[in-house]
Amino acid sequence: MANIFTDIRDWLYSTQVPQQIQDVDVMGLLANGYFIVPFFLIVIYLLYRQSFSFLGILILFFGVWAVSGTEYMQNLTSDGELSLEKVLPVAAGAIVVLGILVYLLFGRSD
Repeated sequence: MANIFTDIRDWLYSTQVPQQIQDVDVMGLLANGYFIVPFFLIVIYLLYRQSFSFLGILILFFGVWAVSGTEYMQNLTSDGELSLEKVLPVAAGAIVVLGILVYLLFGRSD
């Protein structure tokens, strides 16, 4: 079973997806009309349909993306080992985000 996860991890690192996500130029992306126009159209459509749960999921996605690029997240390790006092707030934040996500998807209807 663990071999499956190592194969998936090796494949993911061979595609260099984590590096590509880390190297995204946020200001260039927000200045790109091919990204910003469809993004605002999706937000306007979700507001028109009053689909606040999916709008909340969209906000959570971009919030997690923004937080993952902070200096705090880059310094979770010291000397190659995870620092427990730095990981616990991240784990608590992940639990909160997952709780909100479960509530938005399964807790109530629009």
